[in-house]
Amino acid sequence: MDKKSSRPVSVALGINLDDNLRPMEATIISINDRKYTSASFFNRLFINSGENESFKGITELRSEYAKSKKLKFNEFLEKENLPMPQIDSTSLQMILISDLHRLIDTTTEPVVSVVERYNNLRSNFLIRLKAEISFYLGAVRLINILRKSGLPICRPEAASMEERIFNVEGLYNLQLALRMHRKNPNRDLSSDIVVNDLEMGENGRIFILTGPNSGGKITYIQAVAFVQLLFQVGLYVPAVKARISPVDNIYTHFPVEEKTGVDMGRLDEESKRLNDIFKRASRYSMIILNESFSRTSPGESLYLSKDIICALRYLGARGVFATHLHELGMDVENINRSVEGDSLVGSLVAGVASSGTGSTEPAKRTYKVVPGKPQGLSYAKDIARQFGISYEQLEEIIKRNRELHGEAEN
Repeated sequence: MDKKSSRPVSVALGINLDDNLRPMEATIISINDRKYTSASFFNRLFINSGENESFKGITELRSEYAKSKKLKFNEFLEKENLPMPQIDSTSLQMILISDLHRLIDTTTEPVVSVVERYNNLRSNFLIRLKAEISFYLGAVRLINILRKSGLPICRPEAASMEERIFNVEGLYNLQLALRMHRKNPNRDLSSDIVVNDLEMGENGRIFILTGPNSGGKITYIQAVAFVQLLFQVGLYVPAVKARISPVDNIYTHFPVEEKTGVDMGRLDEESKRLNDIFKRASRYSMIILNESFSRTSPGESLYLSKDIICALRYLGARGVFATHLHELGMDVENINRSVEGDSLVGSLVAGVASSGTGSTEPAKRTYKVVPGKPQGLSYAKDIARQFGISYEQLEEIIKRNRELHGEAEN
């Protein structure tokens, strides 16, 4: 190659783009002894390129300043007999970048349109599953929180609906666990949360739960309902081990505050809600009751509650009735003998650790729920002493007030 032909006359540049297709980096690809000319992008794309085609650009070949100006700059220079200025590198760079943006917009527009149509066809089903996916992602997060807190959580084994069983070891109240976790996310709750067992099956599907005030009865029956509910929606359950039959419905009956202006009283309202439950419940239902009829007289409350337990046995449902009516728990054998049904009634007790005979210390709640006969005490005196309203405490308060005001003893 002679000296003249080997003289560099063109340079090929490579430009890197960022995620938004903006030029970010550039490099020299080659120094050539041939000049570039212009050619159609689609000719380069769809027509077989020969050797000459490699030196054809895909945008207009720029040899002057921007053509948008109304005055023809070249003609002006010739007329005035002025020398033609050289295009400085900065101006040329800006022109090339502008061309690059237009080229990208032109060539990607049809591609974007095709991709969007493809996404609509291929991903619409995922959009419809958005709520479900979010639900199960939340479930995974719940599992991780409980495990991080040192609490057991298991995948329950599904039993047939006909078995009507609820056999769970080491269950605990999910709401209580999350509340304690929120207070201290790094706390190990394994020694703070008390776990319990419950076996519903041929030996008993309906249980009367008695025990002391603040002994964990409500926490326990909520835990039972949570486990059944989570099992029903296909999630892990807060327990060590579980084998459960599905239910057709979970019904709850908790006392509600009396509403001003409502014609019905508390007893009327509770009775109506129970009537509605039994109209819909079946032998495959779970019914959770807490202190039903507690706002009427003890005699009426016992009478009504016993009828409800008898009806549950006749229905064949599964259920737990938390109550202060120890007489109701004492009567399970009579209920089982006198009422037909294949769901036996049993008694559960929320336990306490005895402080010893004659001790003035409050009995310690264990929060363990075990099968057994009612203890016959609600330990209300312990609650009174805890809040300073036992007779001895109130007597002392009255004496101090009299001394303070100089009043004589009667």
